[in-house]
Amino acid sequence: MSALEVHIERNDSGQIILKAYAPEFSYYKNAKEPYTEFPKGLKVETYKNYPILESSMKADYAKNLETRKLWEAKSNVEVSNYKGDTLNTELLYWNQNKRIIYSDKFCRVKTADGVLYGKNGFEADENFTRWKLKNTKGTIYSKDE
Repeated sequence: MSALEVHIERNDSGQIILKAYAPEFSYYKNAKEPYTEFPKGLKVETYKNYPILESSMKADYAKNLETRKLWEAKSNVEVSNYKGDTLNTELLYWNQNKRIIYSDKFCRVKTADGVLYGKNGFEADENFTRWKLKNTKGTIYSKDE
């Protein structure tokens, strides 16, 4: 199954909790491990109290391995949270069962306090509100009072 210009909206108790957009979508139900592929990218926004944005993610490519409940996003991946923290990496996984996102690839996180780099990736909760970098370096700015 495939479709173009896909818009997805997920609701819980009448409240919008997720919006997603993909230029192209393909579902491979009869594959050895069924999966959904977004070969031209995917953009997802989550909401805790619509229309207030909780987090967002965009990537040039995404794939969902249905039975493992594992998402893979590749190429120009960007994740932002409601605090304004922004993560950039080339590879990101979302484990739906554990409710975490992670990578073992180089990443950059920009916060209000500075820029940090994770040479060996990161791990975060699925909304990117609590995160940690692996093998970190960076610059933190402080205000003189």
